[in-house]
Amino acid sequence: MNTRIALVAAALVLLSLGKTSTAQSTAQRLPDAVTADPKHYTVEFENDIVRILRVRLRAGDSTPPHSHSAYWRD
Repeated sequence: MNTRIALVAAALVLLSLGKTSTAQSTAQRLPDAVTADPKHYTVEFENDIVRILRVRLRAGDSTPPHSHSAYWRD
């Protein structure tokens, strides 16, 4: 019985890892929020450490799919 529980737990861990990597790869393919929707997103400030975005949405507005991934500048 303990072997079954261990196998089920291992299967759940493997399934969750697969979903995480899929979500990450999907986010990597989506454009940045400012690129995808410059009407609603603007860069207020950025430097080598931080990037601050202003988002202005009115009631009923929506934005296209985009990502908010970690900002790394080379």
